[in-house]
Amino acid sequence: MKIKIMKKISYFIISCSFLIYSNLTIAKQLSSNFLVISDIHLKSHSLQSMNFTPSTKTLTNDLNLTDFKLIINSIKDNINKNLIPKPKFIILLGDIQGHIRLLNKTEKNEAMVFKELHLTFPNTPIFYVFGNNDSIKQNYGLFSTSNSPYNLAMKNGFWKNGFLSSGEFCNKNNKSLPKNISRFPCIANENIKNGYYSALINPQLKLISLNSILFSMQRATNTDKHALDELRWLHKELAQAKINNQKILLAMHIPPGLSIYNNASFWKTKNADLFLEIVSEYHEIIISILSSHTHKDEMKIIKNQNGDIISGIFSTPALSTAFGNSPGCKIFQLSKNTNGWYLHDYQTYQFLKIKSQIFMHNLYDFQKYYCKNNSNDMLFCLKKVTTEKIAKYLNVGNTKALQTKIANLNSHTKSTNKIKKLKTENYLSSEMNFPKNIEIIVK
Repeated sequence: MKIKIMKKISYFIISCSFLIYSNLTIAKQLSSNFLVISDIHLKSHSLQSMNFTPSTKTLTNDLNLTDFKLIINSIKDNINKNLIPKPKFIILLGDIQGHIRLLNKTEKNEAMVFKELHLTFPNTPIFYVFGNNDSIKQNYGLFSTSNSPYNLAMKNGFWKNGFLSSGEFCNKNNKSLPKNISRFPCIANENIKNGYYSALINPQLKLISLNSILFSMQRATNTDKHALDELRWLHKELAQAKINNQKILLAMHIPPGLSIYNNASFWKTKNADLFLEIVSEYHEIIISILSSHTHKDEMKIIKNQNGDIISGIFSTPALSTAFGNSPGCKIFQLSKNTNGWYLHDYQTYQFLKIKSQIFMHNLYDFQKYYCKNNSNDMLFCLKKVTTEKIAKYLNVGNTKALQTKIANLNSHTKSTNKIKKLKTENYLSSEMNFPKNIEIIVK
């Protein structure tokens, strides 16, 4: 399908720290919860415990198997004690492999993550999203080479499908079910070679998981054709969802926009431009974009040329603390009214380790922090987001980490087909730049 290229549109992506929702003020009718975890970076061979509150970036400070089990079991314990809501499903946003790659341990690390998640949450469907560290051969490599995360997830029968642990396929792909009957969630469409898929959470809500490593500036191989094929596929999926009156939850590991560490673009410009055009065309059915990658509690806000917010990209912090953060996760609340499903709220949790015990600390609640509980419309609350508020939780409650001063930027830099970096003022840390406003012009 040929993708329609729209007239010149400008987008603002504001690097910040948190969530969205795109719907109206009609009373809620239904609700649901889901858990998001990311950037585990397991080093199963290590006996060294991870520092939960590091003061600096240390790539060797990844999760060993003991700490990983303690963290996911603390989630399970809090669910069983009704201290946190029981999730209907879990999304794993990638990067399950440690930063320091040992080729003889790569497959073992990945298979171990899938196994332990299944054993801990055997009755909860788990979705997997491909991360840049998850390629078997190399960082930022291809999804499928001599082996793939898809195959490793199903190793020894722990996951029934490499993208969805329960292994359910929607009725058209499931011969064991009667026509027009499905068990949810279910895989609707999958590309096991290049690592992306769509799934139905329910008949009116679809999850689309992208392989954003294909779009990355750091991708290890030339994947121009595969990247364009994926974007064509995305456009087709969204077009059909609109016809079916379905809402969309987009998930990916690497988001578009600029890095907070060096202001470099995450994606190839042509891929980012086309993706943003597609999002603009279908923003009315996209309820949120979920990402991770930076290990921080971030948010990016997408605006059109009129300055209207059309979507939000919400980043889940890492379980690994290699980048100076505390380990964390998010629990999102979905709600439904007569206009369909939307994201109503989320909470960020910090994991604390005290004398070999793990505790989940509710760091903040989006509605309370930004909206003062005055509105169900999280999209409206994004207008109240400030960089100062976001910076407070950027490191997921780790007060020992070096802090970053955010400059007051009162002007935008415009550019055609390229991004000009906005300057920020830092103290203590030379590693992180925190751009307040970024304007991207797409032809």
